[in-house]
Amino acid sequence: MTQARHVRRVHLRAPSDELVRRGALLLEDALRTAALPGADAGRSYVVRRLDVGAIDPHESPSALSARIEQRFRALCAAAVPAASPRAASAPAVYFADPVEPLVLLAEHAARGAGEPPWFVRLAVPRRRPDHGPRESLRAALATAAFDLAPPAVIALVEALLARGALAPLLSALEPRDGPLLLRALGVSEPASLAPVPVAPRAGPLDLPEDLPRAWQPPDAALDGPAGALAPGFQLAFRAWAPRWGPADARSVWLAALGLLARSAARFTDPQLALRAQRLAGWAAGGPGAGAARARPELAGSSPGLGAPRPSDAADFPEASAAFQESSAVFPEAPAAFQRSSADFPEAPAASQRSSADFPEAPAASQRSSADFQEASAAFQESSANFQEASAGAPSHVAAGELAGEAGVAEPPEAPPPWTSFGGLLFLVPVLERLGVPAFLEQHPALADAGFPLHLLAHVAAHLGAPSDDPLLLALGEPPCRLPDVAAALPAAALDLLAPAALPPAAALSPAAALPPMRGADLLAVFRRAARRYSRRVASMGLRTLVARPARVVSSRTHIDLVLDIQRVDLRIRRTGLDLDPGFVPWLGRVLHFHYRHGEESWA
Repeated sequence: MTQARHVRRVHLRAPSDELVRRGALLLEDALRTAALPGADAGRSYVVRRLDVGAIDPHESPSALSARIEQRFRALCAAAVPAASPRAASAPAVYFADPVEPLVLLAEHAARGAGEPPWFVRLAVPRRRPDHGPRESLRAALATAAFDLAPPAVIALVEALLARGALAPLLSALEPRDGPLLLRALGVSEPASLAPVPVAPRAGPLDLPEDLPRAWQPPDAALDGPAGALAPGFQLAFRAWAPRWGPADARSVWLAALGLLARSAARFTDPQLALRAQRLAGWAAGGPGAGAARARPELAGSSPGLGAPRPSDAADFPEASAAFQESSAVFPEAPAAFQRSSADFPEAPAASQRSSADFPEAPAASQRSSADFQEASAAFQESSANFQEASAGAPSHVAAGELAGEAGVAEPPEAPPPWTSFGGLLFLVPVLERLGVPAFLEQHPALADAGFPLHLLAHVAAHLGAPSDDPLLLALGEPPCRLPDVAAALPAAALDLLAPAALPPAAALSPAAALPPMRGADLLAVFRRAARRYSRRVASMGLRTLVARPARVVSSRTHIDLVLDIQRVDLRIRRTGLDLDPGFVPWLGRVLHFHYRHGEESWA
């Protein structure tokens, strides 16, 4: 993952101001070039204090950089995970992914537990010392929305759902936060957020108008269009959309999150916002809305967390200046991928900017604050009940915690797993050049079914990869089976395919839409096109491109491949297939490739 290096404070002592400035410049250059650990393991490290020693004014930045690397690695070797009981007193802590500190901050704020741990405070610059629980929750969400890739918001909400801590976060949102959150998600706001009339339909699903049944997976857990959302989002959406109303962009945002969490390929759907708005209209006025209002447990969290109380839109005042001013952040590229040690030696720019982004919100209504207090109190009560139930846990649990606090080393972590098919992700730029993103835009039913995941799994299976290959497990299972569709193949794919490789109708009229095809046939057509592209452009077969050993480091938002530098292939490098793709909307992941010396020698 791309490293963003921040220094909170620097202490330099020298006989003159000129030497202090010289030391600051040397230190800044050294931090820029230092090869710090963690990037190829998906981790981010936070250290209390790093002593770089005496700096010779005639020393080269590279020599200082090497010393910083050595001392930083020594600290990181003893670092503990953020979830460890010893993290509060450890000199260095690491987070498994960029979302983990946001989850810890939000959960801590939802409990109203006061000041978060030191490593959480350092890892979330947007959170200021004067922030209360409500502002801390907003800081966590703003960091995920504006500083990280779009999947980070989905990962944050999913994690809070799993912990029963989503209601305090949702209750902290203001009405005009919705449009900004939609923009940060990369979803265009509907032209009009007026209430959508819903005409009930006969049948078990009662779909609103213009919502194709292809968008309703067959294994829906709930009746109605809410079944098209990811399972964890269904109850939360049915509780909060009636509270906010269909004309509120927050309802559209929450529906869009649920749609994307079910199938990341929906990022390519130009009608995503409209579909989310239809869902909001259904939840607010269609079948099931009354049940959602009458059942407080449908709050998107654990029972007793406190559902939002029904009220009029007048209960919400104008949006706070916090998210209005934060719109100035969104047009810029994600700060997490651009910010560097140029922020040093002064306070990080993100920390300075957060003062303008998140001032106190005096205009927040008393009712909104009451909703937040109720949700937070219910979460605290739920946590207390859990702790009481855990009091009778086996003695070895408490003993393990005491042993950790007493200084016993953390159990060694298993190294990242190996895959023999690491080059499968080199197909991502190939598929983009074959027109897959535009193809998914034209066929939303395929995007809904997770067509890219089906295609990558199909290629891997064709080359002999086992179903439990670590890379396939990291990519995840498709949400449902592929439907039969009448598809018009992209021109880039048609140009590569011989007539014999196409169904008869396509061979006679390549520009025409194909007759309805089985999902397996459509996957085979794209696999043949990718194979021909690989032979024509990279001068290698599909197996040669894909069958490459690599370590897989994955999280809900990222997949990192770590390959041995001896595996660098100039044919692949010349065609740019191993350049970092970054955020891939139709996969819903951030992809990074790393080459390292001797990676396979100690495997």
